[in-house]
Amino acid sequence: FKQKTAYEIGVRLVGSEMCIRDRSRRGRRVTRFAGVGLASFVLDTVLVALLAALTGNLAVSVVAARLVSGGANFALNRAAVFRDSAVPVRQAALRYVVLAVAMLTANYVVLSALVGMGVALVPAKVATEATLFGLSYAVQRVVVFAVAAPGRPCEPSKQEADRHRDVVAVR
Repeated sequence: FKQKTAYEIGVRLVGSEMCIRDRSRRGRRVTRFAGVGLASFVLDTVLVALLAALTGNLAVSVVAARLVSGGANFALNRAAVFRDSAVPVRQAALRYVVLAVAMLTANYVVLSALVGMGVALVPAKVATEATLFGLSYAVQRVVVFAVAAPGRPCEPSKQEADRHRDVVAVR
């Protein structure tokens, strides 16, 4: 059994604090992502209803509303959720469009399968959306906006360890 020095214990404490901060940051990012998704859903729903009332054409209303709400979703996710992205806007937008088409396809496939198995439409839709939410978040974080994951999440950076060592040395 090797006795730890105050410095070694202190560095571990800094690492623990960092681990808690990383989890907290990830939690806030997912919460903002969910908030943006909800806002986009509300915008899409209001626009579909408004455009359908004005035009009488459901297909045109759905497509137009989806284009507007999708654009808003992209802009809000870039600004509020993945603001640390270094991917150029044009490149991220192209990746987002590819993801949106893939998610629409996956949504239809999963929803059709669940309804085909006898699940009622609304519960099937909720299950589909819940399943695809995590996938959409992961793809946007890793591919669309390519946000770098922090280094080793529960270990202090060299600067934090040095700063802590200096504080311990002063005491």
